Amino acid sequence: MKSDARIMMTKRLLKEGLLHCLSKTPASRITVSELCKESGVNRATFYNHYETPIMLLREISYDYADKLKNIYYTAYYENPDNMEKATLKCLEYLYEKKEEVKTLFSPNAENSLRAFGMEIIRDTVEKDTLFYSGITEDNRDEVLLESVITASAAFSLIQIWLSEEINKTPQEVLDLLKKCFHKKLFQC
Repeated sequence: MKSDARIMMTKRLLKEGLLHCLSKTPASRITVSELCKESGVNRATFYNHYETPIMLLREISYDYADKLKNIYYTAYYENPDNMEKATLKCLEYLYEKKEEVKTLFSPNAENSLRAFGMEIIRDTVEKDTLFYSGITEDNRDEVLLESVITASAAFSLIQIWLSEEINKTPQEVLDLLKKCFHKKLFQC
């Protein structure tokens, strides 16, 4: 038990240190020495958990993606008729973590969060699209391609909202998403 707490603390320190390093240095140029100095963790301890700072960056992004999936599907399964509420919960979480998310969207982080975010939105839209009435074998590919375009545009809007300091609440962003995109995305 004590060992688990120590591991969690070490990983938290490394993640915080990496996010701080990313505020001034591109991920590909952050050295293990620089990261360890920033984190207050020795090199041997770093190597017990990660091979490179990039692997740590991927874990941070994956953790965000996993958390967002959990938030979305928990809210969605509470009320499958209300995708809007599930989407709002995700937007609220991102807004709460705005400073970290902004760093992960930055060029220094090589937009590591973007790939995971696009995957989440695409998967979610694709799954939900499959429930739409009127999908046939003939139009399935077109509907799925449309979902990829929608996912890309929605994620870009979210990225700009958080990265560019646009003064909108999560609810206002959701309202904009609803206005811009097919209403079926928010209703099953």
